[in-house]
Amino acid sequence: MKHYPVKKNRVIATILLIFSVMFIAFVLTYYRHTYQDIKLFKVNTQQSVEKLYEDISKQMFHKQLEYRSQIILKGVDSKAKIEAIKEHNQTQIAQLFKIDYKNLKDQIKGFEIMHFYDTNGISIFRMHNPSHYGDDLTRFRECVRAIVDTQKTTSFFEVGIHGLAYRYTTPIYDKKELIGYIELGIKPLMLFERLYSVFGLKGHVYLENQYIPKEIQGNLYRINAKYSICKFCTTPDHRFLKNIQKLNINNDHFFEIQKKSYSVIKKDIHDAKGSRIGSIVFFQDISMFQHRIKDFIVKSTLLFLIALLLSYFALNTYITIIFMRLNRAKFLLDNVTDAVYVVRLEDGSIVDVNERASLMLGFSRQELLSKKIMEIRQPMPEDESLDWQEHATRLKRKKFLASRGIDIRKDGTSFPIEANLSYIDDNGDESMISVTRDITHRLTMEQKIAKETNELKRLQDVISQSVLYTTSDLNGRITSVSKAFEEFCGYPEAQLIGKNHSIFKDPATPKGFYRNMWRILLENKTFVGEIKNYSKEGKKQWLKITISPMFQENGLKVGYSSYRENITDKKELEYISTHDTLTGVHNREYFQQALNKKINVAVRENHSFGFIMLDIDHFKSVNDTYGHAVGDSVLKKAAEAVSKQIGVHDAFARWGGEEFIIMTPHSTIKEMKVLIFAIQNAIAKSSFEPVPNITVSFGMTLYRAGDSAASIQKRADDALYKAKANGRNCYEVEL
Repeated sequence: MKHYPVKKNRVIATILLIFSVMFIAFVLTYYRHTYQDIKLFKVNTQQSVEKLYEDISKQMFHKQLEYRSQIILKGVDSKAKIEAIKEHNQTQIAQLFKIDYKNLKDQIKGFEIMHFYDTNGISIFRMHNPSHYGDDLTRFRECVRAIVDTQKTTSFFEVGIHGLAYRYTTPIYDKKELIGYIELGIKPLMLFERLYSVFGLKGHVYLENQYIPKEIQGNLYRINAKYSICKFCTTPDHRFLKNIQKLNINNDHFFEIQKKSYSVIKKDIHDAKGSRIGSIVFFQDISMFQHRIKDFIVKSTLLFLIALLLSYFALNTYITIIFMRLNRAKFLLDNVTDAVYVVRLEDGSIVDVNERASLMLGFSRQELLSKKIMEIRQPMPEDESLDWQEHATRLKRKKFLASRGIDIRKDGTSFPIEANLSYIDDNGDESMISVTRDITHRLTMEQKIAKETNELKRLQDVISQSVLYTTSDLNGRITSVSKAFEEFCGYPEAQLIGKNHSIFKDPATPKGFYRNMWRILLENKTFVGEIKNYSKEGKKQWLKITISPMFQENGLKVGYSSYRENITDKKELEYISTHDTLTGVHNREYFQQALNKKINVAVRENHSFGFIMLDIDHFKSVNDTYGHAVGDSVLKKAAEAVSKQIGVHDAFARWGGEEFIIMTPHSTIKEMKVLIFAIQNAIAKSSFEPVPNITVSFGMTLYRAGDSAASIQKRADDALYKAKANGRNCYEVEL
């Protein structure tokens, strides 16, 4: 057996080089992940700041000021307050609202502004500046012009002589007469304190110079031609103010000052018109990330150098041992479960074998080394017979082959084998290594599996011909269908693959049906329900559908399987039993059941509902004059007109003859009158040719505690009788 010396130092150098590359890759990966952590930290903080900002704006600013304004106007001395505002009595306003103003300043940090102005935008009185009133606010405050025009409650940020403030303005009414507006304003101090307490963020208010009143420009810190910092909107940090001019808040994401690194988080602020008037800029200290990276690089480099030195000495010691152990490879090869042959490619002579080859064939090692591989191996009966050179040529071309054959033992018996053949070129010395395994048991199992597979395929074909079955992916796109389903829906499988089941759905199916179905399926449960579909030819079909998730062996969900049962006949019978055959609306039996259920719910939940009886006026004369065919047409058109006016939660049925009945969740007579007017209008606009016109009389009542189905029906019938007696085409109420 030939020995090929290996240069130990080259192996050690290669290992250390790989180690160095891995270390550099690790450092770069750590740096990249840390940088991503910084970005993620900023994004998460930005999102949290925006959410908290919105919560504070809506809950702590808007909601609180809305609530306080209602307390102020509708609380103690509300009539006197309204009268003082209506008469522009500054003395009374100052006296009546003094306690309210003081309470707001004490209870809400940053509260500053309480301002009243009339319907034309003329200032009536400023609690925060009592000596200044009577000015026309619409001349210099666009927001006031918008409020006066729309007469709506508005909340917004605005820059005034007190700096940036969040203002809430709402109309003041004396009964239904608009008499003016109240404006409450808070400085954003509360916002900054809340953000600092939650995130430790310090911030500054950047205002665009074009929106800053001239009166306060001297109190601001001018950054550049576009921005100034509001010094009395929050407590300014002079350390930042000295270095702030080099920060571009629109483009800079990071900012360094005094050996510290900060992430810049910006939240734009807008006025009542939606115009951007500035930004609240927060500075998030990310110095710990920068220090962590620097410390990691220094420590890792030192550790790497130490590890590199130790690795060299360790490798130098153990590589020698490792190479010595390679001599044991022959021993290990002899103890594998497969037979291994080393064959000279030139003539097919066996040059080496392991012990398992001798045991498998019954030859000694020396006997095998005197043979050629073709003497102990034959092709499978169904395979092509090739000579050795053809085998060698094919192996050289493909480098690796997997084949099956028959090996012949010393006693002449044979057995099937599977061989993995590898081509070896050792400096021009061409060889083949054949790793061979006895597959007698495997072939028996394969034949058994093939037989069972054929039987399973036959059963699948039978199922496919008789069961309405489909499979779909996780998005509901069809991946397979049974033959029976193809015939049932009218589509061939090729037109269904990749399509959604929605091609069969009835547009009238409630969206809640599909939401409930997907909710159950996403919980990995089986969904069972009834649904109406349409075939390719437009034929209506009712199906009971059972949908179950499909999983791989490793538990990964890969799609859904669904079985369908055609229940169209059952549904049609149900429809016939619950609907009037002439008008198509529900019949009396169905309505009676629905009424009893509604009464049980009303008793349990202690609420009321409406009940209406309606009767087509002079219907007998229609039948007598035009005949019963026209009378039936009138009934159908009247039922159709009423059906279009009732809601999805209302119940509508034919009670008998020309009488109909409605049960509605509306719990007041006023609401039921609206419904009756809508029905009368729909009847009036409907055509009942040849009958000139049709009118309807109504009797209505409300469910009351202790009612039975009979009692509520009697009251509605009594009310209908009164409507008939009072000239028809009207309604009466019986409570």
